[in-house]
Amino acid sequence: MARRYYGTGTMAERSPGVWRLRAYLGRDPVSGSPRQVSKTVHGGKREARAALNELIREIEEGKKVGTNAPLSRLLADWLRQAERLGRSPGTIETYRRWIDTRINPALGDGNLSQLTTHRIDAFLADLAASGLATSTVKTIRNILKAALEQGVRWQWLATNPAKATRVAEPGEVDRMALTEVDVSAIIQSAEADDPDLAALIATAAWIGARRGELCALRWSDIDWVGEVLVIERALVPGVGGQQLRTTKTGKARSIPIPQAIEIFRFQQQRKVEMFGALPVDGYIFGSDDGTTPPRAKSVTEFFSKHAKRAGVAARFHDLRHFAVSRAIANGWDVTTAGNYFGHTPQVMLSIYSHGTIEDARAAAKALPPIANRGTQ
Repeated sequence: MARRYYGTGTMAERSPGVWRLRAYLGRDPVSGSPRQVSKTVHGGKREARAALNELIREIEEGKKVGTNAPLSRLLADWLRQAERLGRSPGTIETYRRWIDTRINPALGDGNLSQLTTHRIDAFLADLAASGLATSTVKTIRNILKAALEQGVRWQWLATNPAKATRVAEPGEVDRMALTEVDVSAIIQSAEADDPDLAALIATAAWIGARRGELCALRWSDIDWVGEVLVIERALVPGVGGQQLRTTKTGKARSIPIPQAIEIFRFQQQRKVEMFGALPVDGYIFGSDDGTTPPRAKSVTEFFSKHAKRAGVAARFHDLRHFAVSRAIANGWDVTTAGNYFGHTPQVMLSIYSHGTIEDARAAAKALPPIANRGTQ
């Protein structure tokens, strides 16, 4: 059985009219081992040579790049890169949880070169049939899509098989916007249970800070004379416990709190009565003298409990929407609101220039008080 070499490929007639073609793919980008692709064609020598030339052309055009490494290897390397690029520990934890519990058990051992859109669609369909929420299935699909897209950039795959997959869109949540009556009812319910977290909820309603930003607030962040609060860090859940990070936008912001400062004065007075002198860098809303910050997850659970007790369908993050909506309804322009609440230009209607601190101070003073809290 003669074997003939043509460029980076070979062809051999296995039996009359049956040709075995092989072409060199280069080295595996992961293992470094030589790779080749083979193909069987029927016909004469001319047809076999044309098929081999076509196979070589596809390789030269990049259609046959890839690796025989398993999907689990790509996911592990992608996670490490996400950590190196500064993705939040909470986000990394979410990625890792779904990779470990859902993606790897079903797909992780399979070679990337054999992963197809059909296989991923079947996997996603199985997830939906298992009873997972539509939003969760979509999250898992997005993890796969992002990791495989990185695989394409690394030349571990020629194309991303997750791009063409489809999942059902999450239905609209039947959730009404919070009203001031709702917020006051939740705060009133919370105060009898935990005054520290009740004060945190009231602050969230006033200034619209994110959960992690509120948990990370220290007494040293307050300018009592200027009535300004500096928000420059956040506590986020992560592997092994909470971790201090920058804000979501990566930028610190100084916001006037001419009315909300009363919440902080009331909180400080109450803590001094309980513990005496407070550490200047103590956490404002912790349950002790400020040594220990509140846990972000506990804040969410606490809020959900008292929202339910008050008969209000709400998430903690709805307080941020409440604060922004309240500000806009009271005449704040989107530039001032974006600077004050730490929103990106995309969120603030893609209109975001440089509002001044005096604009924010005047706007904050114009906010009406929330019943039961903030003017004590």
